[in-house]
Amino acid sequence: MDDLKASLARPIQLAEQVIKWADEAQTCRQECQDLKAKLERLSTLLRQAARADLYERPARRILEDTDKALDKAAALLERCCGHGFVRRVFTIIPAGSFKKASYLLDNSLRDLTWILRVSNYAASDEDEEDDHIGLPPIAQNEPILFLIWEQIAVLQYGGLEARADAAASVVSLARDNDRYGRLIIEEDGVPPLLRLIKEDAPTRRRAPRSPSGSSAATPSASTS
Repeated sequence: MDDLKASLARPIQLAEQVIKWADEAQTCRQECQDLKAKLERLSTLLRQAARADLYERPARRILEDTDKALDKAAALLERCCGHGFVRRVFTIIPAGSFKKASYLLDNSLRDLTWILRVSNYAASDEDEEDDHIGLPPIAQNEPILFLIWEQIAVLQYGGLEARADAAASVVSLARDNDRYGRLIIEEDGVPPLLRLIKEDAPTRRRAPRSPSGSSAATPSASTS
């Protein structure tokens, strides 16, 4: 996790630099300001991520894509900051460049919003349905990952009842499909599942049992 935190330093610094370039743009100023608005939101989310306990597997993928989105925006905005008449005149920016950069930033915004939400189950109201933001772009090509990530996130950060429900879902997925089982292992779903079993074991041992195996009833007070 410390390594993941360290990897956030570059995108945070780059986002701040690119925001400055947007203000210094000499060409395509309106397009640069449009990108700046998204970069400012992205910078805020990255700083939140640096303070959060993130679900590491999807977070690493998201940060890789965010780095690419920022690199694309940086290359574009740096060209817009050309100083001097000659450089401004001969700076040719394809019409679709801003649209592509904007699209990548939008994806990163949605991905970061999602990873922050699923990594914050313990601090949020688990019954609040408005938190659901749908399939993040990072999982568009493999929607089953979205379901697996969500359930593993609940296993890691949810309350006891929510974790029990998530465990049942994860086990069901693994039983139904070998590939899903492999994905659950690859996405670090086994450790939180084992922790839940370990935490639940003392509770089961403490529960009084009747000879038939069911929980023993509390004896009633005798009456005279």
